[in-house]
Amino acid sequence: MKRFFRYFPVIPLYLLTTFSLSAQNKEMVWEKKAVFTGGKIKGEVAFAVGNRGYVFVETDCWQYDPKTDNWKKIADFPGTTRKSATSFTIGDKAYVATGLVGEGDAQKGSTELWEYSSGTGKWEKKADLPDGIRYGAIGFSIDGKGYVGLGTTPGNSTAYNDLWEYDPQADSWTKRADFPEKGRIGASVFVINGLAYVLFGELPMEVAATKKSVYVYNPKKNVWAKDVDFPGQSRVGAAVFSLNNKGYVYSGYNGVSIRYRDFWEFDPNSKAWKQNADTLPDARSDAFSFVIDSMAFMGAGKLKNTFLGVGAGANDLWCVSLKKNVDYHAKLIYQDNNQKLPLGQQGVSLISEKKVIQTTTTDNTGAFAFKKINADQPYQVVLDKNSKLPANAVVAIAKPNGKIVQNLQRNNSGQFAYELSNIDTLDEEDTYFNLQYFIKSSDTATTITTHINYPPASWDLNEEAQNVLYQVVAALDKYPNLIVRISSHTDATGDEDDNMKLSEQRAKTAVDFIVANGIDAKRVTGKGYGDTKLLNKCKKGVKCSDEENKVNRRTEFKFVKLR
Repeated sequence: MKRFFRYFPVIPLYLLTTFSLSAQNKEMVWEKKAVFTGGKIKGEVAFAVGNRGYVFVETDCWQYDPKTDNWKKIADFPGTTRKSATSFTIGDKAYVATGLVGEGDAQKGSTELWEYSSGTGKWEKKADLPDGIRYGAIGFSIDGKGYVGLGTTPGNSTAYNDLWEYDPQADSWTKRADFPEKGRIGASVFVINGLAYVLFGELPMEVAATKKSVYVYNPKKNVWAKDVDFPGQSRVGAAVFSLNNKGYVYSGYNGVSIRYRDFWEFDPNSKAWKQNADTLPDARSDAFSFVIDSMAFMGAGKLKNTFLGVGAGANDLWCVSLKKNVDYHAKLIYQDNNQKLPLGQQGVSLISEKKVIQTTTTDNTGAFAFKKINADQPYQVVLDKNSKLPANAVVAIAKPNGKIVQNLQRNNSGQFAYELSNIDTLDEEDTYFNLQYFIKSSDTATTITTHINYPPASWDLNEEAQNVLYQVVAALDKYPNLIVRISSHTDATGDEDDNMKLSEQRAKTAVDFIVANGIDAKRVTGKGYGDTKLLNKCKKGVKCSDEENKVNRRTEFKFVKLR
């Protein structure tokens, strides 16, 4: 999809830079991060909440800050020492459930649930799982509810195949549909678009891993369905996560002596698995993983191929992210006295972190291009000095039709330059969430209108809607002095009371999504207005086309600066 920059006024005598961005394949990029300072570990509970990562080692708790790439020890877990627990997160709260407690022959499973608040840094005991002390369970969350299931307890020749739903508002559990096969120990799970994908695991007394089947749980329908089998080696102890609406599987071992370092990607739309290039230097199992924003973090685990999985722990940490590579196409046009002329044979450089990444020269039409640049990375585009340009010339960015985008300024060397950054690049049809000019202005508030295409009579967030809301999250994360007020509106078709309820639920869903992605709830409010604030003639009883009604089906985001 083409991507363009925001419009910005310019004075009459100028150079126009016309451009487009054409999307290329996203590439996985791995980076080594700060080692885990809590020692070499394996099979620990990890989760992310409030833009921080957490690793739970028996009763020790460690927090990772991706912005500073630092670990720090925080308040100890107040419950009994445990291993092989599971976790899930809801909003700014994380939950640690079940686990193996005790030592030696006294070891047993647990039904306990503990809540951690990233806001207060405190733990609180919550309602126990109603049935089945266990360890090796799965945990996940969808739409404000937590889920725990499967697992076993020491000495048990069978594993659980149950699933329980936790409501944090009521602090209560509800039994849900059982897993379709026999119970499993140490299964893996990732969530994409409100569906949970459960795979791997093993049966009690089973030595070699055998499970390749994948089952999908739909909490709205409370049903399980079989999906495409995993095509790689059966395994346990894999690190799994979801990122950008795809599922990923890394590492694990065969239950006997072989560990893996392969890396797999699952696309739920095409229902297809593909193997990416092997990445980290060491095969491992039982690594921890968590996701913060658009980055997944994995680390530690057991290394080396040793019999029955007995292996040394590790303390390394790695970050993997999807880099969106794009081709950047532009044209320099010189305008004088309302006459547009191409600026041919003009040298242009692409610079990142004071290093020249690429250089090129415009052709006789003024066109140039930079190939495969990272759309999420900030760059500076600098024009070589050109004595042919008038001293009072101004450079501007514009679309090919001459629509002005942004004034360009001379840098300290007297060269025309402009910034390319993630906040600037928007989809061609988008005209919102480029807030840098609002931030620099004296305005105290700005309202941006979007048309989120909800399914009829529904407040479910599809991928398009989530992409819009992710932009809100990114804007609030980038500008901590902003709050947002969300207004949801419907058209006048349908019952007025139903429209009001529908808009209120849609506003609430948008707020919940933004808060669930790490924004403080105090910075986000939402209100539904039904069909009470129509923008055109299409009130009740007036015949209008769908396009006319669509104008009224909108979500407004009012960004307000805090003093």
